[in-house]
Amino acid sequence: MDPLNLGKLSSYVNDFSQVLLEPKRVELNELFAQHERATTEQVVVVLFPHRDGNELYDIGMKIFEENGI
Repeated sequence: MDPLNLGKLSSYVNDFSQVLLEPKRVELNELFAQHERATTEQVVVVLFPHRDGNELYDIGMKIFEENGI
């Protein structure tokens, strides 16, 4: 998995590493949805198994730009 080519995110919590149990992922998605409705601020979590030699800043900026965060 190339962290610079994750594509469009499907939810607030995107666990490409598959470390979160489904109930926790669902709980966090709902919490972040409620937060956005209350404040208009977005919280997005992206977990990926490795950086593949890329800087976290570059990965974050690519995710932000591709998803309009």
